[in-house]
Amino acid sequence: MRRRWIDFDPWTPIIVLVLLCIGLTAIYSATYSSRGLSYVKRQLLAVALGLIILAAVMLSNYEWWLTHAHHLYFLAMVLLGLTLVLGRAVSGSRSWLIFGPFHFQTAEAAKLAAALMWARVIGGRPPQRLRTFRFSDFVLTTFIAAVPMSLIMLQPDVGTAMTFLFPLGVLWILLRMPFRYWLTLAMIFVIALPVGWINLKPYQKERIRVFLGAEKTDPHGPGYQVWQSKIALGSGGLLGKGFQKGSQTQLGFVPERHTDFVLTTLGEEWGFLGVSAVLFLYLFLFLRWYDMALQTYDPSGQVLMVTLAAFWFCHVVVNAGMVIGWTPVTGLPLPLVSYGGSFVIFCLASVGFILNVYWIRRLIQMKLT
Repeated sequence: MRRRWIDFDPWTPIIVLVLLCIGLTAIYSATYSSRGLSYVKRQLLAVALGLIILAAVMLSNYEWWLTHAHHLYFLAMVLLGLTLVLGRAVSGSRSWLIFGPFHFQTAEAAKLAAALMWARVIGGRPPQRLRTFRFSDFVLTTFIAAVPMSLIMLQPDVGTAMTFLFPLGVLWILLRMPFRYWLTLAMIFVIALPVGWINLKPYQKERIRVFLGAEKTDPHGPGYQVWQSKIALGSGGLLGKGFQKGSQTQLGFVPERHTDFVLTTLGEEWGFLGVSAVLFLYLFLFLRWYDMALQTYDPSGQVLMVTLAAFWFCHVVVNAGMVIGWTPVTGLPLPLVSYGGSFVIFCLASVGFILNVYWIRRLIQMKLT
């Protein structure tokens, strides 16, 4: 049995490469006047490494990765633990391990490890078992997410920790979790909300206040980032001001314009149509992955594809909402577009897994039957 090129998906690599080019262009525009090509060179190095990992994963067999998923999960948790002890603090969070000139955000490895573990423990069941949701399923899937979430929140990086909740919820929907579980979770959330608020850091509370409208009364205070982002996006109009001609971003009024607020840079320079085109590429990619998952016969492969796509979807929605004040400022980057080596490597590795599952789906079907 051999893989057939007719089974390979051509659309995903095309869209991925387009988004990478858009990201590199935006990073160059946002940082060249202050840092020259240093950020672009670092991002190019991360992209090159990520593409190598993508190719290696795509040409492998995801069943091998699922076989060793528990080892990879344990290793990822050890790295998260080491980060709390040996990690470097950046922007108030101890999220990075440093290996010489390389900085690695261990939470990104934890996302891949969690998706592989979910696929291993849920997908490897008989078909009739997949149609029955038990309390043990709830406990197991929650535990897989809770361990990395707890370690990441201790850094503290609440935004990244919360990204595990959306894939977990999607997984519960896929497993047809009964309504009574959802109702119980909603009640627990309401009861725990005051306790969670008390334990938040002061800057985290400020971000939530900004989300609730505090920047309207004090645009030069905690809401400065969102306020300047809205000004930049509004000044871009329909078609934008042109490449490297955005006053708000070029003059440094928008903080983190190459990372968390890179979409603001695109909006000011290329306008509403430019931002819409980027978001349309994500929408097309998610719809394509949904269709690919429907054509996949192995439950393990489906779970892996869906949970990885859910991580992406969470980042896109939160990041896009963040720059216009519709979601709190959480520091979540935009997949393949924002500056950040660890995150772009995670994104490209996840694309490799999705392509691999889809490419060998017929071989796995023959094995299953």
